[in-house]
Amino acid sequence: MLVEMMREQSDFRLRINGQYSIKIYSKELECDVDEVEQFIQDCIREEDMGGFGLFKSDGKYFWAESLHRRMEHRNEIRQKRAEAGKKGAMARWQTDSKPMAGKERKGKESFAIFWHRYPRKVAKQKAMQVWLKLSPDEKLMKEIMDGLEKYIKSDGWKRDDGRYIPHPTTFLNQRRWEDEIDVKQGWGRF
Repeated sequence: MLVEMMREQSDFRLRINGQYSIKIYSKELECDVDEVEQFIQDCIREEDMGGFGLFKSDGKYFWAESLHRRMEHRNEIRQKRAEAGKKGAMARWQTDSKPMAGKERKGKESFAIFWHRYPRKVAKQKAMQVWLKLSPDEKLMKEIMDGLEKYIKSDGWKRDDGRYIPHPTTFLNQRRWEDEIDVKQGWGRF
């Protein structure tokens, strides 16, 4: 039980000379304070001196060397796995560990502008996929945003708390910004 208590500590050591340390251990172990103190001292004392030699002590703390070795080994494995996971994530999200391509980054940045302005916030990932497929340059971006502004000001989109505002994916797939808008009605003329 003491070793388990050590394992829970960040430095894998327990205090031996604190005012309440032994009392806390005895309460946790459900034993008499004197018995716990004697047991700890026996575990610290070397075998040739009548002890068990299980723990080491510097007078202030005591610890189990075997626990330190096991925990160091476990931490090394954990660190290697974390590094492997990071490398795997880099491989999945980036090509040849290079940063995101400038065109894709620009596409995501311009989509963020569109998304911020678009009044109906549904199916963001699908809308982004359509946006990236469109790959709008500055001219197309201006056309899309101008068309969007016309729709936003139209009565059709303002009516019934925006009930008739299409999903952003629909707006992009159907190239609705190219519609001729009757501002009073808010519908494109077909």
